[in-house]
Amino acid sequence: MSEAAQAESLHPSSLDGAATALGGKLVPRSDNGKMVILRTFCPFDIDKLADGFDSWVTFFPCGSEDAHPDRMDVDILLFFSAAWDLWPKAKTTTDVSFFLNRTATFPSSHLLSFGYFGFRIPSISIFTLAFSLNCHQDIVRKFDEGHYPWSKCFGKIYVDSAHMPPEQDLYEPPKQQINRLWVNGPNRQFEKGLRACQFPMFSTHGYQLAYLMEPDSVPLWRFWLDKLLNEIEERRPFAVLGSKYRGDKWYDFIKELEIPLLNHINGNAIYNVSHVLMNLMLGQLEVEADQMYNFIPFDLRMGQMWTEGKETEKGGLY
Repeated sequence: MSEAAQAESLHPSSLDGAATALGGKLVPRSDNGKMVILRTFCPFDIDKLADGFDSWVTFFPCGSEDAHPDRMDVDILLFFSAAWDLWPKAKTTTDVSFFLNRTATFPSSHLLSFGYFGFRIPSISIFTLAFSLNCHQDIVRKFDEGHYPWSKCFGKIYVDSAHMPPEQDLYEPPKQQINRLWVNGPNRQFEKGLRACQFPMFSTHGYQLAYLMEPDSVPLWRFWLDKLLNEIEERRPFAVLGSKYRGDKWYDFIKELEIPLLNHINGNAIYNVSHVLMNLMLGQLEVEADQMYNFIPFDLRMGQMWTEGKETEKGGLY
């Protein structure tokens, strides 16, 4: 979230305080537990993920040791979209950049326009991708060995995967009118990522809060983690805490846009995975995976759910 962005939160009082059972597992009642930064990535943008962590040296996450008492309650999860065993071992981030710059078959401007636009396009060379995996191991090694000076701001770093096969790991905006799976990759990765935060296989404890921070999401000021934790404390309780779109690309046709699109919270947000409302929306997204609603990106779809729920509540049916 940018400093100028106005924070938005979803927290209807009618749904606060209760626990819910999902799949035979009990979602925690409290929302004052540990937080994890969920860094999702696919085979094509692993180098962007690595570059993002390098930028944290300039925009240091935390201040002094006593700036925030809960700082060490924040972990990092690198969450890959595909199955590790489908991809060859990679070399280094330098190798990745070398091959990406020479084998991509579409204009480089597309790389900057779309967060996931890359591997999930069939025209990308498989040879390119062979060198893009397991660079995450270099990130973990740098963290564990203290090469990242900002590692002191966090507890631990973990790696997990959504295990999607290539035919499901798709993000193809040009085909959104003809392919129901055009945004399937980000949608499924979001759902599986939040479930991994709730019930992790990599840790003995789950998390109450997950901050989705995609590879192309970078901080713009120093001590951003401290600021984020302070805002979380000020805004509790909430189901989702984030920002609406604040750019100017919509100005020429803003009156033509639907309310859910105007009011939806950007996907790079903080999700309270212990909250009943968040679990209701997450469960609905999972149910809709093979339905027409899968045409819709997860953040916009949750905006629609929220709008529909508020309208029902006003009508006395909620």
